[in-house]
Amino acid sequence: MIDGKKKRSAFETERYSVEFTAKRWTKEEEKFLRENLEIGVTRIAEKLGRSYRSVMSKMWHMKKKGALKNG
Repeated sequence: MIDGKKKRSAFETERYSVEFTAKRWTKEEEKFLRENLEIGVTRIAEKLGRSYRSVMSKMWHMKKKGALKNG
C-alpha cells in the first residue's frame, strides 16, 4: 500500500483495459523492415503501425535467423 491506497496490478489499470491480440508479421512488412533499417526503429514502427517493442523484437528474431545482418 502506498499512502493508504492499494497498489494496482498492471491488468487493473486503464492502460490495459483494451484487449490485446497479436498481429502477425506479413512478408511485405518484413521486406519493408529489411529495406529501411537506416531510418530507425521508431520511424519504422510509426510507418508500420506497430509498437517500438514489436519492431525491436522482430529485428532480434530476424537477426537470430540470419535474415538481417548484425550491425
